[in-house]
Amino acid sequence: MPTPVTYWHKFQGIHSVIAFLYVEIYWVSPLFLFALGSSLSDVDDVPIPSSDRSSCGAG
Repeated sequence: MPTPVTYWHKFQGIHSVIAFLYVEIYWVSPLFLFALGSSLSDVDDVPIPSSDRSSCGAG
């Protein structure tokens, strides 16, 4: 018969998973996206037509 301790360990496990997901979503993803964006902005030497720029701004 499971003791309250096993339930407590399951509870703790669920919380650690939630905490991990929280960290992944709120910290790792923005950092990854920021790194990706900055690496993409390094390729800014490629000339972008002004028409594309204005259409993006209008959106």
